[in-house]
Amino acid sequence: MAESDPHELADQLQQETERLQQEIERLGDDVSSTREDWEHKRSDTGIPGAAPADQLDEENQAGENQAGDEA
Repeated sequence: MAESDPHELADQLQQETERLQQEIERLGDDVSSTREDWEHKRSDTGIPGAAPADQLDEENQAGENQAGDEA
């Protein structure tokens, strides 16, 4: 395996670093967009399965209480 020029290697690593930074930014934007979409859906009572967390907790507790009553 031939040894690379250190400057060439540094340039390649710099390009890879820049590519990864761009990917991190893109993924961060995707996460933000997805979070905003999910929060919007959770606030819309017409979307099944997207109830606010406190409402889901109440429903889960009610289901557990019913299961306990049936036993």
